[in-house]
Amino acid sequence: MSDTLTNLTYQTVQQGKNSFSLVSKTLTSQLTKLVHPTLLPMSQHIPQELILKLENRLNQLLETDWQDGQTGIYPHS
Repeated sequence: MSDTLTNLTYQTVQQGKNSFSLVSKTLTSQLTKLVHPTLLPMSQHIPQELILKLENRLNQLLETDWQDGQTGIYPHS
């Protein structure tokens, strides 16, 4: 398999895991509101700047993880 296709597959799997986590958190929050509506939410507004920084940092970490796998630091599997 070409490196480009392998990298695309890796990125797709990682984004899938991230999306699953977000959906899971959203569903849990909605169920909590339904089951225990008086429970105060523990979340706060996150500024857009911080969200962008976190997304950039995640992308950097994924790139580092990809490079570590390519250089043999740990097995591809």
